[in-house]
Amino acid sequence: MAGADFEDWMDPSWDDDAEYTVPPGLIYVDVLAMRGWSVKFTFMKDGKEKTGSGFFVDIDLPTDYVILTAAHNLWSLESDTPSTDIKIEYPSSTGSGIESYTIAQQTQDSVYVNKPYHEKSSQQRGEPEVDYGFLRIPRKPGEPRRGFGLSLKLAYADFFTGDMHIQGFQDKSKPGQPIQSSGACVECYPARVEYSIKTQPGISGSVVWVEFAGSPFAVAIHNNGPEYAGGGSRGARITEAMMREVFKWLGDAKLKENVRLQVVDLRRQARPGQPSLAPPNGLFLSFETSFGFGRVRLGTGTSFDLIPAQLLNGPEELYVLKAHASGKWLKFEPMKNRVVLEDKWNDNCTFRMDTSSPTAKQPWGSLVVPERDPNMDKLKGESYVLRMEANYLSLTEPEAESSEVSLVRYPTQDLFVKFSFA
Repeated sequence: MAGADFEDWMDPSWDDDAEYTVPPGLIYVDVLAMRGWSVKFTFMKDGKEKTGSGFFVDIDLPTDYVILTAAHNLWSLESDTPSTDIKIEYPSSTGSGIESYTIAQQTQDSVYVNKPYHEKSSQQRGEPEVDYGFLRIPRKPGEPRRGFGLSLKLAYADFFTGDMHIQGFQDKSKPGQPIQSSGACVECYPARVEYSIKTQPGISGSVVWVEFAGSPFAVAIHNNGPEYAGGGSRGARITEAMMREVFKWLGDAKLKENVRLQVVDLRRQARPGQPSLAPPNGLFLSFETSFGFGRVRLGTGTSFDLIPAQLLNGPEELYVLKAHASGKWLKFEPMKNRVVLEDKWNDNCTFRMDTSSPTAKQPWGSLVVPERDPNMDKLKGESYVLRMEANYLSLTEPEAESSEVSLVRYPTQDLFVKFSFA
């Protein structure tokens, strides 16, 4: 390659600004189990019985299952009234038949309809981008997890290169027997996805899913046919904003907003009576000064939002931290032994939480950053963990800072790698 420019042979994954497309591929997926992730709705709307589709997403709650669907299954724009007698049918987890659950009247706890879809003052009223809603139904003790995965990475993908799939129910489809169609991605917009898949009545609210990291992940909620002849069918994209909405509605602690990352004094927690190793007013991750990388700060620190980045039974749950004020993403750079804030999200912003501790109930965790195989989109190799301490700070000086933030090999017995969100 004599004479070639560096950019000609550089791996695209090294460039944070490169367009991100999603490569296809499934690995050991139980296709029959996937059929049980779609639900059929029968409901009353404007005095008439209607049918629609929805799907489970794999948000692991102890007492509930979570379903996503189109808002127009849940609300009438014509009469400005909610649908009633929503009958939800789906296969039993034991394979013994069809389960059924009915929501006679919508409540704030049972159904969420996106307000911009139906509020008369909304400039987007009735548009595909806002045509979505959520439901929750009881999960019996011992019932397994079920549902399509959710990925923040897919929410920011520029394009889906493999087939996109719709799984749902036509008007006359039997519960537990969804149909599936596939087609190419036409276009990805910030809050809408278009795809060349033919759809029929009853299919609204169905999952639009893609193959990602070897598993099926939901990327949109189908809600409309093509806008014009030759155009693509349309769905509300599962965005960061939508994911935040569902977690807030559920009250799920996986999402934490406007919190600071604080070192936990593990020695004092493990052995009551031991002198504290951490500053009395707390030691926090901070980007308050203009150094360009993260530093430790006494007493206060930068506020972040902790957001689930990947949820699916099997692959590890991943998280990201987003600066609450600036909207920049916390990025881990193990080779430079530092953390920085980035304008654009990328894989190096994700981490998993190791919550193992001397006692099982302690509310702390380590931020573990795995090495990645850029060609297979999976975790591999060595991992690193965030570490912060205050050896060079005067504990009597308020809001003092130092550059004692590092990334060390994981696992480790170090005492300064456990954090809480305060």
